[in-house]
Amino acid sequence: MVHLLLFLLPFTFMAAKETAIDDLILNFDKSRDVSTANALFAIFQKEGVTESQLLFDRNVSQDSLQKTTWYWTAEYLYSMQDYSRSTDYALKALPLLHSGNDRQAESDCLSLIAISYFGNSEYQNAAKFAKMCYSLDKQSGDASRISSSLNTITAIYLAAKQPKEAEKYILKAISVNSQVNDPKRMATLKGIASEVYHQLGDDVKALEYAQEALSIDEKLGNEEKIAIHLSQMASAYIGIGQMAKAKEVLLKAIKVFRKYNNDKSLGISYNQIGEILLGEGQKTEARTYFEQAATLFKNLGDMYNESRSRLGLYNSLKDTDASLAMQNLERYNALKDSIYTHETGKMLSEYSVKYGNEQLLAENQQVHHDMRTIMIIGLLIILFLIALGIFAWIMIKKRGREYRSLNDSMDQLKTEYGQLTNHYQNAIKTNKQEYDDELSQSDKEFLEKTVFVINEQIDKGQVDVDTIAQRMCLSSSQFRRRLTVLTGERPQSYIQGLRMQKARHLLDNHPNLSIADVAIRCGYDENSNFTRSFKRVFGMTPSEYQSMRKQS
Repeated sequence: MVHLLLFLLPFTFMAAKETAIDDLILNFDKSRDVSTANALFAIFQKEGVTESQLLFDRNVSQDSLQKTTWYWTAEYLYSMQDYSRSTDYALKALPLLHSGNDRQAESDCLSLIAISYFGNSEYQNAAKFAKMCYSLDKQSGDASRISSSLNTITAIYLAAKQPKEAEKYILKAISVNSQVNDPKRMATLKGIASEVYHQLGDDVKALEYAQEALSIDEKLGNEEKIAIHLSQMASAYIGIGQMAKAKEVLLKAIKVFRKYNNDKSLGISYNQIGEILLGEGQKTEARTYFEQAATLFKNLGDMYNESRSRLGLYNSLKDTDASLAMQNLERYNALKDSIYTHETGKMLSEYSVKYGNEQLLAENQQVHHDMRTIMIIGLLIILFLIALGIFAWIMIKKRGREYRSLNDSMDQLKTEYGQLTNHYQNAIKTNKQEYDDELSQSDKEFLEKTVFVINEQIDKGQVDVDTIAQRMCLSSSQFRRRLTVLTGERPQSYIQGLRMQKARHLLDNHPNLSIADVAIRCGYDENSNFTRSFKRVFGMTPSEYQSMRKQS
């Protein structure tokens, strides 16, 4: 027990410290008090958020006090990966910074807002504010700041799977950076250019940029960056079919990633080399790499990359250990079911990012013109949603009429069961394609914890959004907003989907359970509510579904 208390003590201290900071932030919002602001900055300095402690005297203006405190609060919250609150506070500071005519501070705030939206995968808003930052930096004529803001825009378009847009910005960033002697940034930019061209499918050019970046960092002696460029080269080699060279550079990169405990890059390299070995028929060797990758990603809470490892393990084991192979396949499917997103939400995000960038910012383009363009795009998106909603309503009505006309023929039910199974398998394949876009680490951890908490509440029969939000240490509004952004669904719909997944799993794998038992295990107090929900999702009652399972 003593050892357990010693283990828990640092975590208890950290939680208490974060609570104290949150209390100070809330107190400042209410009081706008100088002493509260000074207490906050004392902590920010200790935490390394600011290089030195800022102190305000009693005569400081409220505008100066508020904009400085809110901006650095946003910086602190970003460092804690609380991207939603970071965005909120930076947006509060922005108009005060703008009115103060400090364009560099305003640019820094715009950049912070952009990367906070990026952290929440809100690519449309991230691109909008990153372009505003670029516009200010361009007016300053500071080549270093200009290339930095262009680099941010590139990263946003890469994450949004818009490589053609990313290409424009990264090439301009490289051109601007060539005007100043900053080899470290040039290496970073050329490494990102390699990723852009890899995503575009031009792996010959991707390899050239990765090699140029490697050459720069070799001269600088930056060992960890060298390993990253080796990994970028490996991706290009794989793209052009030179597997032996890809394996050679990956083995070099792996040694460095191990040295610096860069677990995520290490795991990705393990997956890459495992897939190369699998393609060569070396399944035993591939299994070793996939197992190491799966362990790393499970510890990191990285569901996307762990699913890739589990699929590799299945393919490595299926001919030699069918039982273990199936365990990994089940884990793969469970991970994919846990990280699904709504296709419409993804499509609208990509649509918004794409059309929010009609051209590379013109020399005299004004921010208000950007805003007008975005408003027009917003109207188009609303019209698109309305049309999509009408179409969905028509399809739902049509499907309802079809199922009401079904007779009691078991043969007909068996046919529809086959169709339902095919639809379910296709949905899993669709989810795999959707999640080729990598989420941020915090988003993956948030979704995995959300699924865990929801399933825990389902088991207790207490499925309540407010309770789930409390377990996630968020307010109800924060939880609802973040889950909706990541999944494209409102919390109740998302919870309902998990309930129905569990119901289908129980009916498939535990045929001896009664419908009442399944309903209780899925968090329903009454069979009638469970039956209505099941039929609304699958088009038939649980009893009909169970009958088809027995007949199949």
